[in-house]
Amino acid sequence: MSQENVEAFKRAADAFVRRDIDAILAEYDPEIEWHPGVAGLLAGEKMVYRGHDGLRQLQEDLDDAFSLVELHFDEFRDLGEDRILAVGRQRIRGRDSDIETVNPIAYLVEGKAGAFTRVRAFLSAGEALDAAESDST
Repeated sequence: MSQENVEAFKRAADAFVRRDIDAILAEYDPEIEWHPGVAGLLAGEKMVYRGHDGLRQLQEDLDDAFSLVELHFDEFRDLGEDRILAVGRQRIRGRDSDIETVNPIAYLVEGKAGAFTRVRAFLSAGEALDAAESDST
């Protein structure tokens, strides 16, 4: 992916933290597949949010569970084939528990024609790179 796509992902991540759903959707293909990290572990591998309605639901689900969600990315890697790896950390606070945690996070992002088509969240860059390598084989 080009630097333009890295910048688009940064815009989408910033919009996500601001809860600006229109700005989020502007960066994603209408048929986007979003595979969450922690929520995916809790719900099982098959948990996927699909399309713009799915992204709206993801935002609602996160708002229901957390009073704070922040994303900070320290590194972006161009993996070729219209894919990037975004590595950083997330800071979250449980809405009911008020417990705050900071965890590593990595997103494997795929796109085409200027819009992201699939995002998979992982708990480490290593997991995301393993997934990227298995996709290539």
